[in-house]
Amino acid sequence: MEQKVKDYIEKNHMLTRGCHVVAGLSGGADSVCLLYLLREMAPEWQLTLEAVHVNHLLRGEEAMADARWVEALCGRLDVPLTVEETDVAALAKDEGLSVEEAGRQARYECFQRRADLWKKTNGGSVRIAVAHHSSDNCETVLMHLFRGAGLRGLGGIPPVRGQIIRPLLCVTREEIRQWLTDRQISWREDRTNADTAYARNFIRHKVVAPVEEAIQPRLTEHVSRTADMLRQLNGYVERQARQFVSRHCDLIYDLPGAVKGVRIHNSAFSVTDRALRPYVIQAAADRAGISAKDWTYGHYEAVAALFQKETGDILDLPGDAQAGCAAGEVWMVKGRLASLPMEPVEVTVPGSYTLLQAGERWHFRLEPAEKFEIFKENCKTPYTKCFDYDKIKKSLWLRSRREGDYMLLPAGRGRQKLQDYMVNEKIPRWQRDHIPLLACGDMVLWVASGKSSGFPVTGETKRILVAEREILNR
Repeated sequence: MEQKVKDYIEKNHMLTRGCHVVAGLSGGADSVCLLYLLREMAPEWQLTLEAVHVNHLLRGEEAMADARWVEALCGRLDVPLTVEETDVAALAKDEGLSVEEAGRQARYECFQRRADLWKKTNGGSVRIAVAHHSSDNCETVLMHLFRGAGLRGLGGIPPVRGQIIRPLLCVTREEIRQWLTDRQISWREDRTNADTAYARNFIRHKVVAPVEEAIQPRLTEHVSRTADMLRQLNGYVERQARQFVSRHCDLIYDLPGAVKGVRIHNSAFSVTDRALRPYVIQAAADRAGISAKDWTYGHYEAVAALFQKETGDILDLPGDAQAGCAAGEVWMVKGRLASLPMEPVEVTVPGSYTLLQAGERWHFRLEPAEKFEIFKENCKTPYTKCFDYDKIKKSLWLRSRREGDYMLLPAGRGRQKLQDYMVNEKIPRWQRDHIPLLACGDMVLWVASGKSSGFPVTGETKRILVAEREILNR
């Protein structure tokens, strides 16, 4: 088995010569086996090794006995050990997690702290080694299948993820225990592993074991091989999805509270193969900083359906996220698509003003009328507008909309309520209160990225006010 694990480590480029390894050590058979194997490999790879044990404070004296046992083991093996305690029950309650999820989170946080400390103190390459094996992988794939996972979930447990390595994924639980038994190496048994109230234990004892006994004794091997193929396929599909996002999606910062989001253009999404669409949505969510860990297939379908919905529809998503549709595009944001007005700013000319909530910087300057031909074409873009400065008699303000706002219609045809303009332009409800406006009293001269109205440049104009928008963080 030693050679099998060494070959797997080399195949997946888990270790580099001279690196430091932080090994998770519960005291169970799997982690004890991993510790012994790493210790045996240390001279050949010139590794430095430490172990970390996390007491979840769930099993009272039994857990304390586990901690004492691993301390004695590491003492015999001359491996430095850190023992940490985390109130996992309290963490689960505070974070709204299951006890299993909270325990996993606590362990990895402890492992990462030790890895970061070594890196900061000693430098060099650091790996975090955990003892998942192919039996764990089989159970994980089946759990994900029962929950309705896609390719990523059905790909099972990855051999390498960042600093985390899993050298035992190539061997089964039975192989590990036989290896320890042959060498008369003892380990600790966690009695909760037999409790089928936990989903993983139920799958292990009530699904995998009966199938291996009655139908296919090589079930674990077959499921792990299939998972490996699906993981490679998923890698390819995700790369295609990320390429789509880089070409056809925009990061957006013009949301309240500097909320980060992403905008997907329907013109490209609609011609994308249906099989790729959920992965495009997932890649877009990743780019917006949204965790899709708790999304189901239904959530991806609901986001895709927004492209066919009326402007302004909003969808709540797991991970404290929302998606909303506007004409020809779908927005996804981390947080809420809430309508929060921006702080008003009085404009002095010349001057520049940064609107943090909108993610924009506005610039104002005066130009003589004779120069209008030079920049006239720029005034037709969403980023530059020009006005007859001498006709503006009131203070100019950068602000969000308010009751009574209106815009002047062309050719002296009267005025239009700003609300009516926004409805006609299909601006979503959740976007209307944080669009920057250039206003003079109740008259709106310019709706950011939209139309301007009032005080047009004419043959009688002497001084031109040039207003320019600069989009930040693009």
